[in-house]
Amino acid sequence: MKTALTNLSLNIVEMTDETATLDGGDVLFTGAEFFVGLSKRTNRRGAEILADTFKDYAVSTVPVSHGLHLKSFCSMAGPGLIAIGSSQTAQRALKLKQTCWKREHSKLGWARGSQQSVLTCDGVSRQFICQV
Repeated sequence: MKTALTNLSLNIVEMTDETATLDGGDVLFTGAEFFVGLSKRTNRRGAEILADTFKDYAVSTVPVSHGLHLKSFCSMAGPGLIAIGSSQTAQRALKLKQTCWKREHSKLGWARGSQQSVLTCDGVSRQFICQV
């Protein structure tokens, strides 16, 4: 992998601290800031190294107590738009993220019922029928 990235003339930063862990599934870049999930695969030291590497961007950590990693329940859905699940873990993370957002983001939520789904954007619901 390193050779392929080097051949593309990409800047590579290696984590040499053996205590640091950082999983790509725990790193969410919004275009203006980073959110790093602290999970079984990513620790605080890994988040610190990311922050040291990208000094021009704010880096905020989000505890991930359930699920594999941060992107198990949220992702960027477009510029300034974060898609986030409806689980308790996702909603706790959303509340925490909203307290540390450096810029305004819209929230795209998704909840599924037995015969219909509800899509919300910043709290405005749009219901539609879907095949189950």
